[in-house]
Amino acid sequence: SILHAFAILGAVLLLGPMIGRIPIAALAGLLLSVAFRMLRPSKLLQLWGAARADALIYATTFFVIVFVDLLEGVQWGVFAALAMAAIRFGR
Repeated sequence: SILHAFAILGAVLLLGPMIGRIPIAALAGLLLSVAFRMLRPSKLLQLWGAARADALIYATTFFVIVFVDLLEGVQWGVFAALAMAAIRFGR
């Protein structure tokens, strides 16, 4: 993960002007593509049968990514997972 983060940072710093030329519509299409690849209905149903709380975290992250923003969706997913962990540890 750390190497991947440094690779992205290097690409942004070195290729910033070229990345700035990418149309927003193309980035929106990429975002939807990633979100729909993330959601596999069979895996969601399998997860729903095994752990409904985890399936709700998964679905929350997906819907916020699609309808709001990628970063916002990741934040909501992390928050939901932390809340669920706090509830589980509280028991």
